[in-house]
Amino acid sequence: MIKKKIFISSNQSDFEKERREIKDFIENDPLYANYFEVFIFEDTHATGISPQKVYLDKVKNSDIYIGLIGENYGTKNENGISATEEEFNEFIKGPNKTNTYLFILEDIKKDKDTEKFIKKARDFTYSKFTRNNFEKKIKESLSNFLEKNKLLVNPEFDSRIVFNGSCLDIDMVELNSFLIKSDLSNDILSENIKNTLLNKLQIFEEVNNEIKPKNVAILFFGKNIQKFLPQHEIRLTKFSDDEGTEILDSIDLKDPIYSMLKKCKNFIISNTKTAQEIIGFDRKDINEYPYDALREGIINAMAHRDYNIDNVPILFSIFRNRIEIISPGKLLPPATLEDLGLIPVHRNKKICELFRETKDMERRATGIRKMQRIMKEHGLKQPKFEEIGELFKVTFYGPEKMEDLFKSKKNSSNLRELNLNDRQISALEYMINNNKELTANLYAKLFNISRPTASRDLNKLVNLDLIKRHFNGKFNEFYAHKSK
Repeated sequence: MIKKKIFISSNQSDFEKERREIKDFIENDPLYANYFEVFIFEDTHATGISPQKVYLDKVKNSDIYIGLIGENYGTKNENGISATEEEFNEFIKGPNKTNTYLFILEDIKKDKDTEKFIKKARDFTYSKFTRNNFEKKIKESLSNFLEKNKLLVNPEFDSRIVFNGSCLDIDMVELNSFLIKSDLSNDILSENIKNTLLNKLQIFEEVNNEIKPKNVAILFFGKNIQKFLPQHEIRLTKFSDDEGTEILDSIDLKDPIYSMLKKCKNFIISNTKTAQEIIGFDRKDINEYPYDALREGIINAMAHRDYNIDNVPILFSIFRNRIEIISPGKLLPPATLEDLGLIPVHRNKKICELFRETKDMERRATGIRKMQRIMKEHGLKQPKFEEIGELFKVTFYGPEKMEDLFKSKKNSSNLRELNLNDRQISALEYMINNNKELTANLYAKLFNISRPTASRDLNKLVNLDLIKRHFNGKFNEFYAHKSK
């Protein structure tokens, strides 16, 4: 492998110690030493060639420019600028100008020439540093360079190390919640936590004595995921029509994966119908769509999307007659639409492994068949799977009429088991099946009882979440809509 040439540029008197330390740590680092060689002017030997020509030839033939800017601008040459600025000017004229990394020392008094130089440098990558953290800052820049230019042995997206991240970017509440859910709660308070994260789950990596998260850790537990992975997003939209032209509700989610799933569920519950029916002593509750099938579709979209496709979120759209989930990334070979659900092919193995830890995914490509089975059991059409360009689309078809779903015997409960009396069961049947409202006074008249007894009966139904109470400005009205 041909190593990339790094040119270190600065006022030598300001950064004599740092220049040498940068060269030494890069060329002795087990990772960076394989990819880089470093030039500092101090290492040149007398050749009879002018120093200016030496450093300009070196910078012109370098792949990366690292510039340190401190208090002193430096001695001006015959061109009226310092050697540092001249080296900078020479490098940005070449083909590698995007590999310019400038570091400005914090809390310094800048003279006019330094201010002018910094202003010119703002078109390139620059950041502030201290004499205590300059090594860390340069490591982050070099790691980003390797990632950007795909020079590292490129692991799958979810296994890639986030070199500019740290443990401070992890939400410990999210992480601990995951460990509890996956039966790893004993590791939270033990010394095994590091081993669990590094070796068992393999979602972190130790790099130069620092613990770095991988992309999978950021997706599941990141505090600010957009800082590292702006493509991680689900856009949920409720339309009032079949064409998707009139929006009733919407939300954009950029949370850690399990928080995202909870919010997806809340959105679905708020924007789909629930029907009820009373038959004898049985109350039947049924959702317009089976949530477990939709959840499986969302998990599959997050686990199998192509995260290398930037600026394309997962789209979850609720129409009047269907729900669509569209995610970036076609099926991976050898899987095809014809044998979908038969061959286990995973684009993001680490994401799938974490879902398996919490029993949300299996190894044997059962997700597609699970969606199909749940939809059939619910009395709905089979979901439709399509590839549209670089996108994968799943369509869940809703019922033509909510009443059609009551043919299923599932989702029923015996009202007697709730210790309801005959009056309460009759009132429920009246409100649900006829879509009617009751007041305490009307309830008392219907059943020839006192108003306090009527209020107690109705309040118990409210507390059991069987009916709703609404104050119309004068008195309470009680209702239980058949479809809500």
